[in-house]
Amino acid sequence: MPDLGLPGGTRKRTVTRLLRRALRLYEIAATLGPCMRVMRSGLPVLDTGAGVNIVRTSVLPTNWMAYAERLTTLPRIRDANNNRLVTKYAIHLYADTGGVSLCDGFLVSDHLSVPCILGTEFIEQSIEAILPRLRKIVWQEHVRCTEELPRPTPNLLCLRQALLWVFPH
Repeated sequence: MPDLGLPGGTRKRTVTRLLRRALRLYEIAATLGPCMRVMRSGLPVLDTGAGVNIVRTSVLPTNWMAYAERLTTLPRIRDANNNRLVTKYAIHLYADTGGVSLCDGFLVSDHLSVPCILGTEFIEQSIEAILPRLRKIVWQEHVRCTEELPRPTPNLLCLRQALLWVFPH
């Protein structure tokens, strides 16, 4: 056995190989809409494995095409199961968490497994920290607060816990 530099001589080594980083999905309670008049309640998912923001067409109001713009080049986006997501439109949506209101760009897809995904672009621009044990997120300082002090932090739900709540066994 090789000498590991431990006091008392040698010891058997156990090697654990890290194959890939574990990615987590978190839901926040928010209202989404292309303008403040047509906001809808929902549970957008903070996805640390998704690059861009994507919204399902069923979440949008019936006249969403009036707010959207058709993409000239179609991006190649795949979901977590490696299925291609067809996105032909982009739209700017407001996301209001009851204390913080943000406007960001979203791609629109018909076949999305969750209603709305807030990807790493959104997370890096707006969120300072995700605190799963405290079930909170900390917004960055430049994010506009819609309510006066104290600065609110929305509660987080782990997606697995949320699915168990929605679909009990």
